[in-house]
Amino acid sequence: MIYISNCNFFMQQLLRHDMEKEDESKKEAEIVGEYFFRLNLWLDAYFEGLRTIDKWELFYVHLVGIVVKIANARSTHQDDQIDANNVVMPRVNDLFQACRLMYQAIGSLRIALSDGQHRMAAILNLLSRWTIKIESRKFPPKAFVRELDTTDEVTARLYFKTLLENLADNLAGRVMVRILAPNTHFLEEDGVGYSLERERSQSHHKKRGLLDA
Repeated sequence: MIYISNCNFFMQQLLRHDMEKEDESKKEAEIVGEYFFRLNLWLDAYFEGLRTIDKWELFYVHLVGIVVKIANARSTHQDDQIDANNVVMPRVNDLFQACRLMYQAIGSLRIALSDGQHRMAAILNLLSRWTIKIESRKFPPKAFVRELDTTDEVTARLYFKTLLENLADNLAGRVMVRILAPNTHFLEEDGVGYSLERERSQSHHKKRGLLDA
């Protein structure tokens, strides 16, 4: 289940460019759901669903063009202008993270997962190679560390290629997602209530024999 916030920007963009006048009466969750559906169609049409490394690199170039355009428009000094042609392609180890950060920088839509966080964390770990390391003698004891940081480019590309192929095979079906747009004043209260209810519900099920991957 996904909580959404700061979605006014995307609502305005969808209503202005892609949606009919009568769609203005739709609820925020409906509009954001349609946004993600159309985003998925767009990624499939122009980047083949990001199933290969070269399409991720093409997506990176596209995002660089948008971010550079925004940065140059906001710059108050002509000497600070950025030439998109001078932006280098990152190592494949950093490709997913770079695209993820630039995509987040473009708009103001923010989402939070109230269910399945461990699954999302596992996917992000596989794609970005960042993980949480616990060292009890340090403060704070938990820190993000980078895996495969010294891996050569050939090995890293092979890893990412294999990962994308496996994800394409295992995530081929449609995913059902519930989208909520809660009042921000009650977000923490609602979140705690949902967690307690889910814990009560899960207590009636047998423990799973296999860990999520």
